[in-house]
Amino acid sequence: MAGLLDTARPLDKWRGLLAPDPGWQYSGMVPMKSRTPRDPIYGAPQIMQTEFKPAIPGMAREMLGSLFNTLEAPYTGVMPTPADVFNIMPMTSTPGLLAKIPAGALASGAARRAAVPDDPLIVQHNIQPNALERADRIGGIPMPSMAVAKADSPLTGYGEITLIGSPDMAKPSARNPVWSADAYTTRAPHMFIKPNKAAENIINKDYGDHLGRFKYSILDTDSVAKHLLDADPGYDTAILAKFFNDKGLMPDPEGFKDYYDFSRAVENVRNVHQGQRLNNELRSWAKNEVRRIKDVGGEFNERIFRGHTYAGRERWAAATLKNILREMRGKGAGAEGFHHTTGSTRAKLAPRFKSLAEIKRKRSQVLGYGKAKSSFDEADQILANFRGAVRDAAKGVNPDVHTQTVDELVEDILLKRGEHEYSKQYMPAITKKIRDMADELREVFRDMPTEYFEIKPQRGVPLSEFRGAIVPKETSASTLKILKDAGITKIYKYADHAERQALFKKFPEVMFSNPAAAAAPGLLSTQQPQQRIPRSLLDDAA
Repeated sequence: MAGLLDTARPLDKWRGLLAPDPGWQYSGMVPMKSRTPRDPIYGAPQIMQTEFKPAIPGMAREMLGSLFNTLEAPYTGVMPTPADVFNIMPMTSTPGLLAKIPAGALASGAARRAAVPDDPLIVQHNIQPNALERADRIGGIPMPSMAVAKADSPLTGYGEITLIGSPDMAKPSARNPVWSADAYTTRAPHMFIKPNKAAENIINKDYGDHLGRFKYSILDTDSVAKHLLDADPGYDTAILAKFFNDKGLMPDPEGFKDYYDFSRAVENVRNVHQGQRLNNELRSWAKNEVRRIKDVGGEFNERIFRGHTYAGRERWAAATLKNILREMRGKGAGAEGFHHTTGSTRAKLAPRFKSLAEIKRKRSQVLGYGKAKSSFDEADQILANFRGAVRDAAKGVNPDVHTQTVDELVEDILLKRGEHEYSKQYMPAITKKIRDMADELREVFRDMPTEYFEIKPQRGVPLSEFRGAIVPKETSASTLKILKDAGITKIYKYADHAERQALFKKFPEVMFSNPAAAAAPGLLSTQQPQQRIPRSLLDDAA
């Protein structure tokens, strides 16, 4: 059965050989197929021109298909039907094969689809409304950081909208790496919005007029353009001043002694009216403003900054999906920008999965935030002890060694990056005890619990690839339209955090577990022993 665990449907390449060729008729028992052409004018069959070719007979085709379904069932959770079980009975004289069928195989198809697997995992991506709108504009989410989380304790941070993915999105490959923890992978580059001259003139007049003598202290046309296009006015004083002025809520700026007092007054008006309803109204208003400015010749050009040339000139590129991906590719774990922290160090040591089956087997490492945090805090202390041991060894060589040098030494030792010019003088002082601590620390980081596994597809992911969405109760109609236009019709709304978590159970069809463990105990055990951190690592380094 070698190779059976490599894909979610490992026998598909053999199943493809059973697919009937269009236009051919297959015999039930004779290994032959035939095809009779028709008269091009009258459509009558031309019996004398009938072709015959050897082929797998229909009965054998049906039996082999049932056999493939049954062989895959322990590993994929795609249960064989009663007809499958009946078809393969003549092919085996022992119950060994049938014994591998998971419990519930004889249930109806509808019942199996509605059932939630035990301790299931689910693929999700959380996103903010403005990021969703940008993805809709450019044709996809550039290299999103997606999570494989427990459906019972899903991830609810990083965005108020949750997009639900299928298990196929979690299949590891070179173009779809999956790490055993938050891998601190690269984020999309910052978007800059540059309005054209017409848009600048409109913003200067329409937004500046409401600021009075504080116009030149507050108004930033690029900032206004960005927040309007993102439909996320946030706390941009110029935008809020115009919005509240349009509603008749804005005081006269001439009544304030300086622009600090005026800005605080604008913020106070927002605080009085704060809430999801105000946010939705602001977003809708911002979109109308963008349309109004565009209707009179204004443009909002999205750009990304690509650094400087050798001559010191700034390099810019249009914020297309292609250009954004070009900036993000080629950066692996630990590239997010946070260095020498417990999380970033763990990310660089976290192994990548090789198959979906391996993800299922390791799912006991995925815990809720509270449970994972206790192990993370322990690991944080262990890393601090290890860093202390390295620091003391380095100070024995150079009492004035810089903290950054110690941090680089710690990572070089843990990641086995070898000796460098800066570290030659320190490496002889790194004792066997310190290296043994590094070996144990690597094991701790590799096997410690996590809140989720991270998927980082090396491409832009269209919204249409997601199977469903969980959104706030007061999500705007324009945001819902984006989801529905992408073909996402299974959308649930939540009023609070508890309801949001509960709604993940509404997607049993995309949850996945490890049914092989129930079918064949010991073969792919899902109950891995709780990781124990060596007490020696918790003691202060001597």
